[in-house]
Amino acid sequence: MPKSILIIVCLFLASTLMGQDILISDKISIRDDYAFYLLGKQNDQYLLFRDKGNDFVVQAFNANLNKAWSKKVDLDGRRTEVIDAFGGQEGFYVLYQYRKKGNTFLKLHHYDAASELVDSVLIKNYGARFNTPFPFVQYSPDRTKMLIYHVENDKMMQAIAFDIKQMKTIWETSFKLHEDLSRKYLFQPILTDSGTAFFSYEINNRKSKLKNHQFIVHVENAGEGIKLTIPVPQFLVVDYQFVYDPIHQQLIAVGLYADKSITRANGVFKFALSIDRKKAGNIQKIPFDQHLIASLAGKTTKKSLRGAEDLQISHAIVRSDGGVLLLMEKVKIFHRSSIEMPGQYRRTNLSRMSTDYYFEDVFALSISPFGAPDWKAMLYKQQTSQNDQGIFSSYFLWQNKSSIRLIFNDDIKRRTNVVEYILQANGESKRYSLFNTANEDLLLRMRDGLQISANEVIIPSQFKKKLRLVVVRY
Repeated sequence: MPKSILIIVCLFLASTLMGQDILISDKISIRDDYAFYLLGKQNDQYLLFRDKGNDFVVQAFNANLNKAWSKKVDLDGRRTEVIDAFGGQEGFYVLYQYRKKGNTFLKLHHYDAASELVDSVLIKNYGARFNTPFPFVQYSPDRTKMLIYHVENDKMMQAIAFDIKQMKTIWETSFKLHEDLSRKYLFQPILTDSGTAFFSYEINNRKSKLKNHQFIVHVENAGEGIKLTIPVPQFLVVDYQFVYDPIHQQLIAVGLYADKSITRANGVFKFALSIDRKKAGNIQKIPFDQHLIASLAGKTTKKSLRGAEDLQISHAIVRSDGGVLLLMEKVKIFHRSSIEMPGQYRRTNLSRMSTDYYFEDVFALSISPFGAPDWKAMLYKQQTSQNDQGIFSSYFLWQNKSSIRLIFNDDIKRRTNVVEYILQANGESKRYSLFNTANEDLLLRMRDGLQISANEVIIPSQFKKKLRLVVVRY
C-alpha cells in the first residue's frame, strides 16, 4: 500500500510555517525494463512510460500513488528504439525510430491521458543505410518545440526543429562543423520558444594553440543559419555552458577558466552574445581567491592553491536582469583494482576494476550583467558511492520565482536523510532535513526527478530492481 507522510518542518521563513506532503507509490518490478520515463501528471494521475525492449507499457498511479491501470501501446516495427517519452499539456508523446524494409524512420506519437493514440507524424525517413543515427533531443523552455539532432560522420550537424503542439516540422538544416572539433565532443544546443536554435562549441582549447582558441556559435532559424566566431586567446576553458536570456534576447556564455592547466580552475568567465549585432561583448573574468580555492580543496598546500580541482558546472540560471546564477559541483571519479592480493602479479583487467564516485560541495556564484560577483555561497554535502554511475548522487534543482531548492541524498544508501538547501535571491541559504528513508526501501535518483508545478516534483526511487515514485509537495 502507498504511504502518505505529512511532515511539518518548522521553518521560520518570513514568519510562516512551511510543510511538505510526501507520497510514496507502490513498488513496480523493473527487472525486464530497458528504461523508464516520467510523463508527469495528467487528470490527477501520475503516468510512467516503460520501455521493455519489445513491449511498451504506460503505468498510471492515482492521486494517492496507488496503481490505477496499465496499458500496452503499439509502436511501429520490430526493431524499435525509443528516443524519448515526455508529458505535454494534453497527454504525452513518444519519439522513436524503427526499421522497415531496410529503411529507418523517425516518428512521433501523441497520446491522451488515457493512453489512447491521438495523432502520429512521420518526422524523417533516413532511408536505407548501414549506420542508423540515434539522435539527441533538446526542448524549448515552454516544452512546445523540440530539436532533434545528430552528427553525421563526425563532420556534419543534422538538425530538425519540430513544433510539438502543431505536430509539424518547422525547419530542417545541416551544416559543416569545424575540422578541429574533437570527435568526442558532446553538444549542448539551445532551442528557444520561438524555434531558434544555437549550437555552440570551442576549438583549440590547448596551451600550444591558445592564440587560436575560440568559441563557434551556429544560429539556425527557419533554415537560415549564421556562423559566429568569438576569439578567446586569454585563457583555457575547464568547463562552460551557454544559456539564452529571453528578456534581453541574448546568448550568455559562462564557464570556468584556467591559467595553466584545464584540470585546475582559476576563476569564472562570462560574456554575452548579441545575435542582432552578430558579435560578443567584452569577456569578463572573476578570479577565485586563495581562501575559496582552499575551501574547495579542503587543504592549503602549495599545490592545492594553484587552482580548484574537480569543479564542474551543474547549472547556469539566467537572472531577470541579464545576470547569471552559476552552480558548480565538485565531482571526483576514481578507478581502482577491486582485487589486490599481496605477492601476486597485478595487471589491468577491466572486469576487476571498481569505480568510486564522489559528489561533494556545491559552490553558488551570482554574477551581475556586468560580470561582477554579487554574492557567493557554499552548500556543503558529501556523497560517496561505488559502481553505480553516480545515479543516486548530486542533487535535484527545484525552481520557483522566490528561491531555488537543491534536494539530495545525504548519504548514498537505503537508510539516509533526504536533505534540501533553500537558496534565496540574496544569497542566503538554509539547510533542512525533509524526511528519512529508513524502512521504506527508497534510494532516490535525484537527477532524474521531474518538476511538474511550482510546488510539486516527482522523483524515482530504484532499489533491487524495484521502482517507486516519490512525490514531494510544498
